Amino acid sequence: MDDEFRRLALALYRGPFRYERGYVWDANMDMVADTGGYENSVMRVRGWGHIQRLPDPEKLQDAVGELMAEALTDLWRREHEARRG
Repeated sequence: MDDEFRRLALALYRGPFRYERGYVWDANMDMVADTGGYENSVMRVRGWGHIQRLPDPEKLQDAVGELMAEALTDLWRREHEARRG
């Protein structure tokens, strides 16, 4: 991921985040993700209305998705390492 888009994606939303009724919201009540409503999907990146007028919104949305995957991977690793003791 391009460092500039990583920086922009991290600045786009504000923690803490919460999951409520199929949606992930940031502290400002901006939608970050939802369950997608698709078979075999866990979630999909949202926020197009929030970012569509920014420069390169597709790349920015991809960067948000990559950060979400990175965060889930970090949590997964910590949990698995804790179980191994």
